[in-house]
Parts: sequence; C-alpha cells; structure tokens
Amino acid sequence: MDGDLRFLNTVRNQLRELPELSGEFTVVVAGYPNVGKSSFIRQVSTADPRVASYPFTTQGVMIGHRAVGRDRVQFVDTPGLLDRDPAERNSIERQALSALMHAAHVVLFILDASEACRIPAGEPEAATLRVQGMVEVPVVPAVNKADRKREEGYLNMSTVTGEGVDAVLEAVFRTRAARPTAR
Repeated sequence: MDGDLRFLNTVRNQLRELPELSGEFTVVVAGYPNVGKSSFIRQVSTADPRVASYPFTTQGVMIGHRAVGRDRVQFVDTPGLLDRDPAERNSIERQALSALMHAAHVVLFILDASEACRIPAGEPEAATLRVQGMVEVPVVPAVNKADRKREEGYLNMSTVTGEGVDAVLEAVFRTRAARPTAR
C-alpha cells in the first residue's frame, strides 16, 4: 500500500504544477516541435513563453489570454508532439495530448512547410488528419514560417514578420462563432 500512496502523492504534486484552465473559450495550439507554437502564443496573448530556435523548448503547458470584444479567450501553448505510439510518449507529450483532448474548444495545429523542424515534405496533410482523428472539436491547420516557404491550400503565416497572424486568428475565432462554447 505504501507504493500506491507514494504514487498518489506524486500525481497530486504534479497536478498542482499544472496551470489552471477556466471555462473560457479555449484555443489549444499544437504541432510538432519547433514549428513556432510559442512564438504564436507570445504574439497573440498575454503569455510570455520561452522562445528558442531549437526543438523541445516548451516543457509544459502554458496559458495566455486575449480580450476579444467583451469576452476573453484562453490560449494554451503545448509542448511539441511527435508522431509515435502512445505507450512511448513521455509525461510532457501526455500533457499536450491531455490539453488537446480535454480542454480545447478549437485546436490550432501549426505546421512548418519549410521543413526547418525536420518534418518531411507532404506531412502537413497527414499530420492534420491524425490530429482531427484525436479530437471532437474543430482543427484549424496553419503553416508558420511563410517567410521561408508557403504551403498551398493552408493559411500561411510568419510569426517572425507577423504576416498572416491576424488571418489565422480570424479563422480560429470563426469556429467560436459557429459553435456553442459550453464544454
């Protein structure tokens, strides 16, 4: 029984470290490592995540807010997701998946067509379909790093130049207007 109690204590302490989500409309920002999720969150919300040009900078879920009219929208920055078997995922990846599956009213799935994050060409469509199969909320795919390379058929943006960021926000907010926000 001692082992079980130690496990429960560890879980309790880990839960205390997680940010608290409110009932506001929640945009979960997800994608592979190093695609610009934190850079996007930094530009559009009150969050001040660490941003670096190497993968796995984000080590946990971070929350920021943005006033939209009279309402507030909650943005959740998630650690990068790798496409691998669920049993192989570490605790950081499981946090990202938990936010995707349980907190989101909409998922903004950020991709990188420039392949700077070492994801092979042609992967954006397959990755988007995998994420859509995991959640029951709208998924808005958007390609970042459009200052390097654009991807036809997607919303393109650059968090470096700011180009297209407003168009991505508008697409995300359209899902809010089209669906009830009660969860």
